[in-house]
Amino acid sequence: MGVFLYPVVTIKQATEVELNDIAPLFNAYRVFYRQTSNETAASDFIKNRFVKKDAIIFQLM
Repeated sequence: MGVFLYPVVTIKQATEVELNDIAPLFNAYRVFYRQTSNETAASDFIKNRFVKKDAIIFQLM
């Protein structure tokens, strides 16, 4: 039987610092659900969630 190597994955809570990484993913989610692509609106939405502290977003590194 061969040896299987699993990559090390780090999960961290995202902050406003990662906003530019998260916004395109959220925009793609919106587009998947047939919303108009608007990365600025996606970024504003996520930023507002961080400011209001009403969402926790985890990021795989």
